[in-house]
Amino acid sequence: MDHRHAALSSTALAGVLALLVCSTAVAQPSPVFKRLAPKGLADSQKLWDYSQVIVVEPGARLVEVAGTTGDDERGNMVSSDMRPQVERTFANVARSLRAAGATGRDVIRVRMYVVRLDADKHWPIINEQMRKHFGDRGPTATLVGIQTLAAPDILFEMEATAALRP
Repeated sequence: MDHRHAALSSTALAGVLALLVCSTAVAQPSPVFKRLAPKGLADSQKLWDYSQVIVVEPGARLVEVAGTTGDDERGNMVSSDMRPQVERTFANVARSLRAAGATGRDVIRVRMYVVRLDADKHWPIINEQMRKHFGDRGPTATLVGIQTLAAPDILFEMEATAALRP
């Protein structure tokens, strides 16, 4: 093969690869929601890794995940410590999302409940899992300190809502 054919072949190969890359990029659907950062409010993404406002497109399919805790397959709490409970809770929510065809990137809202909340102690643990499961641009979020949950060994509970293409 002479140099012209080699150049043509490599050019054709580059074109095919470019088409594959473009078709792969197009095949990934964009979210059915957009994040807003209202002027005059603190930038919740930069400061606390959650979104202040998310607007969902009409016709989106919503997935609701019920209050989820850090229990194992048999319903036993994985630990009496906060960190393992938070980690398992997020993993359990991820399992529920996968069952519905969603991922953490599809989550638009979480509500979290912490027994005897100590923000300085608990927020870093929760925020680490938020970033791990939802990415750098988190969902809207509410964190509530409470006296107790459904059972005395539960320290953390989370609900989630995801939005998917129909």
